[in-house]
Amino acid sequence: FCVFGGTAKTVVVADGRTGRQLQSFVAGGTVWCVTLLDECGKMVYGGELSTLTVIDMATMTEEMQLPVEDTIQGITAVRDSICYASGPNACMYGKGGTEFSWRDQPSFQVLEQLINSLQSDEERLLKCLRLIL
Repeated sequence: FCVFGGTAKTVVVADGRTGRQLQSFVAGGTVWCVTLLDECGKMVYGGELSTLTVIDMATMTEEMQLPVEDTIQGITAVRDSICYASGPNACMYGKGGTEFSWRDQPSFQVLEQLINSLQSDEERLLKCLRLIL
């Protein structure tokens, strides 16, 4: 695969050999970074969005949205963890503590934070909760 985002507020997935567009995802804001995880078939993207989004590349469907507080400038990910840069901070979702990965059920604290951060946008809150449950 070849993936890219940008100011068009869309993430495009193309065939890496032919360049033919396979799928696109409307992001709702400028996409500054996209990362592919070949070992588990996931794509993660973020930018000027209120969430970090995980896509399952086999089904080309959104698997999870994780809340973020600020613009994401960079993402790195491995099988069980996602780390992203936001301003002068680095934040991580992954195994341990009160964070979780897309392979774990979220702790009560993480779920509470997700609900509180999206209370003003019921549609996005329901979408995120559906993905988790």
